[in-house]
Amino acid sequence: MERPSFGTSIFIAGEEEQLWDEEVHQARAAGAEHLAVHLEYPPGNGRLRERQIRRLRNAAKGTKLLVEAPSSWPSLVTPHEGLLRLSLQELTDSLSVAAKLGAALFILRGGPNPFPHLRELGDGVARFAEGVRELLARSRQFGLPLAVENLARGFPSTAEELEGALALGLKLSLALDELGGSGEEVNALLKRFSARAVRVALGPLTSPLAAEVRDCRFAGFLTLEFPPNPARWGEVQESLRSLRELWAGA
Repeated sequence: MERPSFGTSIFIAGEEEQLWDEEVHQARAAGAEHLAVHLEYPPGNGRLRERQIRRLRNAAKGTKLLVEAPSSWPSLVTPHEGLLRLSLQELTDSLSVAAKLGAALFILRGGPNPFPHLRELGDGVARFAEGVRELLARSRQFGLPLAVENLARGFPSTAEELEGALALGLKLSLALDELGGSGEEVNALLKRFSARAVRVALGPLTSPLAAEVRDCRFAGFLTLEFPPNPARWGEVQESLRSLRELWAGA
């Protein structure tokens, strides 16, 4: 059976580049086959200097990179036009950085639902579609696939919202630890969308679902998402080993 690429998350945060190098080194030493890069660079992710981009690209040479849009700029469903424009600008700039890094995928989210107890987003869905069309046009210029990831207390979350996002031409990154907040049955959503997902993110608390991901015959990027604790690498290495054994025993 074809198996996924097993990888893990790394965090490009702050401005101490030696810490960036350490994130890449530790992840590769743990056996990661791809790296999901969380960009949280304070001056703005579109402002990474060419030297810093080269440094990151060289450190990760030979390993595929997936770039996660910064969590501080996910607001494509905001009712505030000015914030929407700022979000689109930062996402566009981050797309450019991802392309220069040679990323295999750029992952974004729609944003927090401004009405958390209601599924009706009103014009938010239309704003999301408008923003996505702009970003897709830019990502195609870069030759960089653009994916959307589900967000438990945000958009997209439900099966209907995920179907709508896919219909726009986006790829799908399925975050298993976010599925439980959708109000729908986690296993049903996994079975429905795993065949169409290019990435599945598996958090520490969702590891029992790994066997179900395997049984769905998922063969894309399977990323272990751990919090940015410097002491996490032993657990990451053990988890990657367990995933390999799980697929080998299928």
